[in-house]
Amino acid sequence: MSRYLQLICAGICSLTLRSADIAASDEITISSEVTPTFMGGEFRGCSVNFEAARRDAEYGSGKLAYISGSINVYALPEKVPAVMLKLGIRYEDDPVRYLAPSELYLINGYKTNKSEFVRTMDAEQTGFKLSVYEFGNETIAALIEPVISEAQITVGYTLDDGQLLAKFPIDLRMRNLNFSKAEESTIDEQAPRTWLNCLNELFSVAMRDLSGQ
Repeated sequence: MSRYLQLICAGICSLTLRSADIAASDEITISSEVTPTFMGGEFRGCSVNFEAARRDAEYGSGKLAYISGSINVYALPEKVPAVMLKLGIRYEDDPVRYLAPSELYLINGYKTNKSEFVRTMDAEQTGFKLSVYEFGNETIAALIEPVISEAQITVGYTLDDGQLLAKFPIDLRMRNLNFSKAEESTIDEQAPRTWLNCLNELFSVAMRDLSGQ
């Protein structure tokens, strides 16, 4: 874990990002929000809530898919730290009904965190799936390295027990996309730094728990 503390610190120090141009794209982030999570009055996690859209050639015959979900990193007392990914997909021709993915993973370059998958379950919200992962090297790297280099986290999913992984990026800077006037979208340049700072603090909490201090 110390390796990733060093990586976060290096990323925070070197992070200089420009606002992304909002252009015609097959993959866009509609909104994202980075927040700390508190349990029992204590800081115990970091979360990214997001909504994205993409042209789904893999499972939707090119239809526009809207994807909602969250990434949650937890360090609970007397428990092994874990990461939880929640996701639901709906299509433009059926805006009410969400579809739960069969599988979902974090992607970092040519790697996924499939090797650190623990279990999956239906979420309380109909049409959403929850997957839990170990706090391992691949998962942690996927939450840090692309944020430092590109200010984004990439998620992949399958539907209907398919094999082909559909993927989309979450731009942490996109606080709220204005569809009618893209230039008036709310951009938070500090969000990637906020995410890295939150993980840095959370790793420190986890280290203290492990050392019994």
